[in-house]
Amino acid sequence: MRLSGLKRSLQKDRAAEHQLLLLGDGGDGDGGGGGGGVQLALGKLQLKIQNQTALVTRTEQIMNEKVDRGVLQRMVDTSGKLVR
Repeated sequence: MRLSGLKRSLQKDRAAEHQLLLLGDGGDGDGGGGGGGVQLALGKLQLKIQNQTALVTRTEQIMNEKVDRGVLQRMVDTSGKLVR
């Protein structure tokens, strides 16, 4: 559940990044009204996306390791060997 929430948040931020990129491209014709604010917001959002991507990747790795350990534990349990 936590992972799905992280992925959903990451997807929303990527959509917002796309909107800011489109806004930055379309706003060049009016003589510089607000372009710096868009660039600042875009920079902050890209940093947030980068951090979220790293967090999602690490969370997926941890979950996969736990699943692998669980599978190995069940294999050892079913073979009748003592587990420590």
